[in-house]
Amino acid sequence: MKSVRRALGLGVSVLETLVPRNRKRTLKGLSLYHYPACPYCLRVRFAMHRLGVAVECRDIDRRRRWREQLEGEGGKVQVPCLRIAGGDGDVWLYESAAIVDYLQARAREEGR
Repeated sequence: MKSVRRALGLGVSVLETLVPRNRKRTLKGLSLYHYPACPYCLRVRFAMHRLGVAVECRDIDRRRRWREQLEGEGGKVQVPCLRIAGGDGDVWLYESAAIVDYLQARAREEGR
């Protein structure tokens, strides 16, 4: 199963390079925990391309440390998950639709 997921992830990565994108600006304090072949993660990454924003992407299939961090600090191993670093502690946002909404709002806010 893991090899199938990696093969799909490679295919998705190739497709992502073909999607037209806006000039990217990095949104600070954000980390996206994901699997490359996860359809919900793909939805979030395509939204990032469309919005022209970049966040640090952490593939929990390739780095055990990130998987452990997601489980230990976020509370569960579920992707996609957007970690929003803040002064009062981190917020862990788990649903793809909520993540896309947050990224849209943040991109609008920083685009002013």
